[in-house]
Amino acid sequence: MACVPYTVYSLSLHSHLLGSACMEGNITNVLPSAILCVAFWGVGAGIIFKWVKRGVTHQYTVLLLMAASMILTGFGFAIRAGLANTARNNQARSAVIAEQVFFLMGELLLIDSHVTLSRDLVKKWTVGDRSKWVLLNHFLLLISFIMSMISFVRLPSNPYDPPTLQNTQLRIAGSFFPFFLTLCNAIWLPFERVRSKGEAPGNGMAVLVLVAWFLTVPAFYSFIVSAVSNDTAPIVTSTIWFYLAFGLFQILAVLPFLATPIDWYYIGPFLLGAVASEAVLEGAMLEQEEALDSLAHSAEKEEMRELAHTPIFQDHHH
Repeated sequence: MACVPYTVYSLSLHSHLLGSACMEGNITNVLPSAILCVAFWGVGAGIIFKWVKRGVTHQYTVLLLMAASMILTGFGFAIRAGLANTARNNQARSAVIAEQVFFLMGELLLIDSHVTLSRDLVKKWTVGDRSKWVLLNHFLLLISFIMSMISFVRLPSNPYDPPTLQNTQLRIAGSFFPFFLTLCNAIWLPFERVRSKGEAPGNGMAVLVLVAWFLTVPAFYSFIVSAVSNDTAPIVTSTIWFYLAFGLFQILAVLPFLATPIDWYYIGPFLLGAVASEAVLEGAMLEQEEALDSLAHSAEKEEMRELAHTPIFQDHHH
């Protein structure tokens, strides 16, 4: 499925906005945008519930980053659903920019939450300081956000018109950093598993690597949309590519964290089993103590009853 661009410029620079070539008053965009909006909000609510259930502690605030990313991207698709049935000439510039800002913030927060969780696991199980690499990730994501925001502010009155060369360069650079970081993290994490000499939790590390590759897909889409100059290129105009690459894969990147215990990334599955076994043992010992106390109490009551029926006690009573 492909959409007809607003204006065809032969080999010209297009607007570089996410999914922009598919927004020519096309009502077929309303349903998938609405579905993804609900899906992102639902996953975000699930992450918040997981955080509250696990315990509202500072250690697990990374879950709030994930939830915020899901909610923000959901707002982006909500705005998109409202814009989808409106001709481009009638679409408010502020609404188009707001949609793009929500998409950008959601994507960057999700990448940042993955970097933070990876840091917490690697820091605990490997030798060496990875803080500089993590700080570089945070710094480049911040630079990406600033560059993209500047390009959004400088959009022409019709935001779908081809931007200036400077704006194009800002969009390309701003979208390259997230793609570069997600790809590097997907390659870097398995090496950290080797460096830990197999001590790092295999399950938690496997989930983080899988999520890193999932995050590479929307980051790659964002970069390609910015870098490809032909406004009629199928990779730019494909509606299915946009909703799958940018929408579905971000949800897939969060679902593993919903399905697995958060402690996998902090104390590991084996230690988690040991903690669970210790808790079961403590519960059994407590039940045994309660049973012994109850038995002792019953024996004491029986002894008092026997003393009450002895002749000496009865004569004394009379």
